[in-house]
Amino acid sequence: MRGVIDDIIGLFFPSARISTLRTLAKHYGWRFKARINFAADPIARYPFQLFQGKKDKRLIGVIMPTNKAVGQYRIYDYNYFGDFGRNAATVFEFRNGAAQKRSRKKDAKNTDLDLPIFSIQPKGKFSSLKEIFFERIEPIIPTTPEFRANYTIATNDPAELRQSLSPDFLDDIGDSPGWNVEGRDEVIIAYQIGQKMTAAEIEKNFAFFEKLCRNLIR
Repeated sequence: MRGVIDDIIGLFFPSARISTLRTLAKHYGWRFKARINFAADPIARYPFQLFQGKKDKRLIGVIMPTNKAVGQYRIYDYNYFGDFGRNAATVFEFRNGAAQKRSRKKDAKNTDLDLPIFSIQPKGKFSSLKEIFFERIEPIIPTTPEFRANYTIATNDPAELRQSLSPDFLDDIGDSPGWNVEGRDEVIIAYQIGQKMTAAEIEKNFAFFEKLCRNLIR
């Protein structure tokens, strides 16, 4: 109910946050949508940990930068009501698969992702995972000391994940503390718990997220 009230208010009184994100999207010529009901969006089909146990979920200020070579990116504020009231986190999302559909060359490189379920979290927050679905594993690929010191990996398929994640992917995360990264099938999301980023931070972190995704598509 609280989310519906916010939707109605947003129709008549657009927030400063939406105006800021709209301006950022316009600057780069990216598509933009002010708000989306989470339940009606394709991302709702992916039970990422970020989305569990929340109410009145909305995607606010959805920016849609597109890299036609590899797939679809989106950036948005994930707004929700949890145990401690209203909260939000800026989410970077990537959906792969478009490259193969566009390519007609028989020798084209297969760039489609088919990831097992996995979650990378800062150490100390692993208890938030539902361990019945996950297996805690040691660093699956040689990583930097920073990664081993700061992060934990969990997955439902360690063998498959070893084939899916590159050392560069994990090392880049290790060099940037505080991120949560989740993936499954052809989708990956990255966010920092409870952090709604400024426009400048979004620009900087989108470049970081793009690099992560390039390192997945090898």
